Amino acid sequence: MQDNRTIMRALACFCILCATPRVCGCTIVKRIDVTSCGGGLYNEFGCAGEGVWVADGCKVRFQCPSLTTSSICESGERRNFSICSCSNVTSAFDDDPAACQALPPPSATQRLRATKPASGMKTSAALHFGLLQTHTLKVHTMNEILGICTHLRRFSAVPVQLHLIYSGAHLTMEMQLQLRQAGVELVLFRVLDLPVRIRCLYELLTSCMSGGAPVEKARAFMLKPLAAWVLPSHVPRIVLLDMDVALLRAPHELWANFDRFGDALLGLAREQSTMYTQHTSLARAYNGGVQLLELARMRGADEARYLAAVAAACATHRMIAAQFDVRSQPKPGRNADVRFGALGDQTLYSYLAHTQPSLVHDIGCEWNRQLGSWIASGGSADTAWLRRPDLHACPAQRCAALHANLLPLKCAAMLLRANASCANWHGFIRRLEQPARGSDTRNKHLRLALQLRSCGSEAHRYPRLALARAVRRYYSDCCVPEGGTPSSWLTVPARVTPAAASPAQSTRHAAIAAAAGTR
Repeated sequence: MQDNRTIMRALACFCILCATPRVCGCTIVKRIDVTSCGGGLYNEFGCAGEGVWVADGCKVRFQCPSLTTSSICESGERRNFSICSCSNVTSAFDDDPAACQALPPPSATQRLRATKPASGMKTSAALHFGLLQTHTLKVHTMNEILGICTHLRRFSAVPVQLHLIYSGAHLTMEMQLQLRQAGVELVLFRVLDLPVRIRCLYELLTSCMSGGAPVEKARAFMLKPLAAWVLPSHVPRIVLLDMDVALLRAPHELWANFDRFGDALLGLAREQSTMYTQHTSLARAYNGGVQLLELARMRGADEARYLAAVAAACATHRMIAAQFDVRSQPKPGRNADVRFGALGDQTLYSYLAHTQPSLVHDIGCEWNRQLGSWIASGGSADTAWLRRPDLHACPAQRCAALHANLLPLKCAAMLLRANASCANWHGFIRRLEQPARGSDTRNKHLRLALQLRSCGSEAHRYPRLALARAVRRYYSDCCVPEGGTPSSWLTVPARVTPAAASPAQSTRHAAIAAAAGTR
């Protein structure tokens, strides 16, 4: 075989080629992917118990000492990754977590490398926040990332390090320079670079939770629970945020939840809908918009405990999906695999909380006020939102983070990051109460400015009055009271230093500042 790279081997075994394969007993996993398969078949002869990792549509013909005929191991449409071995030559681990658990543990594998922040920040003393981007990075997304970075640091007395986990197309040098100047640590990764057991679990979960046909969104979301093996080892803990989340209190207050974890490895807020619980035996469910992950413990002392719980999620899904499909009698295309599978990480977290409650720490509803989760409950804005204070009200604590997970109102997160004052936020609520109006311009700077100025005015398919009432009733405190925070909080951040700003950038900043109601 042309590409004979050894990815993992048992610590006690030093042989690669065995003259007496029945005696050797090495545990070796070899990777066969698009870089080596070439679309053909490769023979694989070797030690008893040897494993072959086949990915990206490749296939291998190999023969074990105990077999008289050769066997084919291949990856296909159902799963992009398969493990075959002489110990179980017929197995492509058809949704069998034991096949993943039998692989070598990931603790000895090399961590991915990341770009170092240009600022020279000591990351061990920083609060680590992260964003995940699996699609090609566009200019507007880059601006959002830079805005989130500035927003986090603007009101934090403690150093904040933002990590961008990225697997999209190649970044331009200009984009890489922008990230470096902003002090964003760029983590470039490929799924194929994950440790073999983690890759096995990843493929298993994304397949079993979507009925065998992995959903693109689920494949992206499912990387978050495995962030311990995606991020570099110098990141011991991290808060992962969705792009449509705006923090309204200092980051260290959210970070303080880590000190209350106890045996937990995950920190999450409850899902503010009945999607998971209405037709199943799940007592509670969690939302993935804000998640705190104990990475060092996942890689270390709690590795076996965490991975065993993750591997058991497929069995939980089969049970919960069967309950949902029988009790709800969903319309075609709305079964549990479609509804739950597409949400990936938060579905997994809800299952973990069901089977292993000690793994999850509830960070409180104030840290993930979900603007659009009511849709998942079914029914109208009136029945599913206005009349459910038990789900959507959070009276104990003032709103600390808004999750703008309602598609027509995703601009609300950007609005609050630009100007989090209550005057600006209540202006947004008043626009929701008015008739819809649209605006457009060919000038990209003014278009972004108008998006902020008119956020809440755009036409959408939801009843405006019911939506406005619900936002006013449950989310009116999702802002920063004037005088309750440093004045720098309420100014629009510059993406670059004044000396380095180009005329185009200066125009853009002025437009955004005017739209946000502050200079």
